[in-house]
Amino acid sequence: MAALSDSDIQREIGIHNPLHRLKLRLAVQEIISMTSSDVPASKAALNLAYGEMGTEWVCSEWLVSLGLNQYQKTFRHCLVDARMLEHLSKKDLRGLLKMVDSSHRNSLRYGMHLLKHFDYDLMEIKRLQEESKEGTSSRNIKIR
Repeated sequence: MAALSDSDIQREIGIHNPLHRLKLRLAVQEIISMTSSDVPASKAALNLAYGEMGTEWVCSEWLVSLGLNQYQKTFRHCLVDARMLEHLSKKDLRGLLKMVDSSHRNSLRYGMHLLKHFDYDLMEIKRLQEESKEGTSSRNIKIR
């Protein structure tokens, strides 16, 4: 399965949406890497974090926190989860996810930088969100 090309997946399995094929490919790669005996603990933890950040989390929580609620339907239709975010091209965003406004793409990109900055640690992200709501956060986060 890992060796199948996009056209093979489309022809043999019948998955026509390119983002669904991407999701399948990334999931297979994740399973292969998790079952490998030489996977570092940090990589295994990241894989587990991706599992907590599925399509529902991306659409109902993450996009909303970025002020991009209007894209929930298209992200949900394309089954976008946290694992896929770094792999989305500008073409994917504009064409498949209908995100034509460049400022919206920039917001998404900054949100992705934050996820990466916190190593996709959902507990830490939620803790910081709570601190922010309560006005008790003393952290200053710089995005590069």
